[in-house]
Amino acid sequence: MTSMRFIALVTVGALGWTASAPADTLNFTCDHGWWYDPDCWDAGRIPTASDDVRIDYPRVCNVGGGDAVCRSFVLGPSNYAGTLTLSDAGTLTFSEPSYILGEIGPGRIIFQENDTALKTSSPTAEIRGPGGEIVGQHATARIIVDNPPSGLGKLVCKVPVRGILKIEGTGEFVNEGGVTAEGGTLIVGPLGTLGDKQGDMWLVREPNSTLLFVGTGAEAILSGNFVMDMTADSTSLIKIDRSLSTNGRLKMTAGVLDVNEDVFMGNETAGNFAEITGGKIDVEPGKKFEHR
Repeated sequence: MTSMRFIALVTVGALGWTASAPADTLNFTCDHGWWYDPDCWDAGRIPTASDDVRIDYPRVCNVGGGDAVCRSFVLGPSNYAGTLTLSDAGTLTFSEPSYILGEIGPGRIIFQENDTALKTSSPTAEIRGPGGEIVGQHATARIIVDNPPSGLGKLVCKVPVRGILKIEGTGEFVNEGGVTAEGGTLIVGPLGTLGDKQGDMWLVREPNSTLLFVGTGAEAILSGNFVMDMTADSTSLIKIDRSLSTNGRLKMTAGVLDVNEDVFMGNETAGNFAEITGGKIDVEPGKKFEHR
């Protein structure tokens, strides 16, 4: 067992998570290979749902053409980190706090093709940094957070999510690393519950990029900022098709905010005023938009 694995277990225990049984740690050993190849794992077998896995720099592991499972994953080891790619309808399901590291050479989960997915239905799932990111490159790539047979599923994502993909499911997704649409459409929802924390961003970067919020049911209560990046232009769009409120501010230099349900932003008491120097706000007749 490596020293980093020991630290991860101590951290998890300190925060109150407990594992049902001790997990094996499987290390990916191929420079560029497939998850399903037993020869690419030091244990000589493919990971199961009770195993922790490590993919260290500069190794690249691909999940494609089937379902892969693990208890948790680490893309490491530290300043430089390994890469996990999803292709050809590949799906990875995990259940416990995991890490994408690499502050100098970031570790990445990359959705390279359509119909790929990163899934969890655990109440204790997290993706932590520092340094890593999740990159979507196709419209039907998905982060799926579902509820288990009993209880609630939840994914707290503490690394940036960017690009083109969907975040959906019956459970809760919590943005604590930033969610950015760039190069196409990033869809948030439908979800059972949506969350974030003060200072985190829902952002649109680049022309022809759309951040779309969809869903029904209770109002989403948020704290983060909604931002049009300086690279946005008149083709950049934040489209809100669900009831939503945030204590964070709206920052726009260009682009369009398209409001199709009741939306409330800002917190004058906290100094979270709107910062709008360009662009426009369109509100569907009969709906409300208010920056408090």
